[in-house]
Amino acid sequence: MPDQSHVLFLVMLSVTVLVALAWLPLWLQDRQHKAVFWSMIAALTFGCSMICRVTLPFLPAIAIANAGILIAHGLIWIACRSLRKRPPALGLIVTPAIIWLGLCLVRPFQADVNLRMFVFGLIAAFLNGLAMREVWLIKRGSPVVKGWLLGLLGIEVIVKLAWAIWALTQPVGKGMVFSTIPGFIPMLASITGFILLLGPALVALDKELSDLRQHDAAREDFMTGIGNRRYLEETLEEYFDRAVQYGQPLSLIMVDADRFKEYNDLYGHPAGDRCLQALVGVLKLCCRSGDIVGRYGGEEFAVLLPETGAKGALAVAQRMLLEVRALRLEHTRAPAGIVTISLGVASTNDNIAQMTPAALIKRADLALYSAKHDGRDRVSMSVPDGNVPPKFHEDMAERDISPYVAT
Repeated sequence: MPDQSHVLFLVMLSVTVLVALAWLPLWLQDRQHKAVFWSMIAALTFGCSMICRVTLPFLPAIAIANAGILIAHGLIWIACRSLRKRPPALGLIVTPAIIWLGLCLVRPFQADVNLRMFVFGLIAAFLNGLAMREVWLIKRGSPVVKGWLLGLLGIEVIVKLAWAIWALTQPVGKGMVFSTIPGFIPMLASITGFILLLGPALVALDKELSDLRQHDAAREDFMTGIGNRRYLEETLEEYFDRAVQYGQPLSLIMVDADRFKEYNDLYGHPAGDRCLQALVGVLKLCCRSGDIVGRYGGEEFAVLLPETGAKGALAVAQRMLLEVRALRLEHTRAPAGIVTISLGVASTNDNIAQMTPAALIKRADLALYSAKHDGRDRVSMSVPDGNVPPKFHEDMAERDISPYVAT
């Protein structure tokens, strides 16, 4: 009759391998899901380590199998690390295994099973702690799934530490076969349960974070790295509703790079891209953390300033104007010989209940047009009715924006 521990081992090994194979189609469907890949490799590494545990002689089994289990714990850390798009750091995950193998060459360490269990438990708990840290640092995603992962990893840390401390309290045993090692069967069961419960949670969080990144990419300007027009309009709606709810002011600054077509013609499009990136850097530098800078289209940008009235928005715009001048980006066809910007400022002030997000955009657009009409390289506020430049309606029609005159 086969040994019960062997039967249990074969059942757990089969489950581990089948779980890894079940993840394979998920990874093949989308190989960007690195967490799925590293989890699958970790499960297979656990399984192979258990095979070594029962097929090799006692001392080689202790050295090689436990080194493999430590590598598998390191792979779990790498899987959690990949959720944050961090590099694998493969050199670091083999370090604990190398340390373990080195200790196994020392005779006193070979002879003391309790010491071996203590050291192994500490190293495994440390690796699981690193994985917990990676999950904790993820700022997005479902709190339920992240809580599940943190709970599993936390339990694993507690189990490993308890197992390590317990080992020191046991009588010293030498030369035991693996099936009689204290705590071996619970260890085997905990590893298998850990893999079974951890894998689906990693897959779920990896997919959710991937969906969020795709959502962000659809709202991000690939060249400057800031939000695109779609993102701006969605955020404006959100901030506008919040401003109405709490009776707070909301301001918008439209920014346009002066004579940018001539800049592109003169210096080339790669230089034009670098110029826009430099301008974005300045705009962001002049803003608070809660302000939104986005690319509205071409060389035009929009800056959304929540909880900011006309006076504050005008001060921000003036600072942007001066900081761009301070860049001293050469533009030989510009009157000043450098790249400059024009800015239009609009604010809801006390009239937000009578306004709409579209109206705020049109106010800022009209103010920007006024700044450009008056000679560029300046800041303009919303102008009163009757002061609309003659070509304003024509230019707004070309940009598919119906004219709105602020009062």
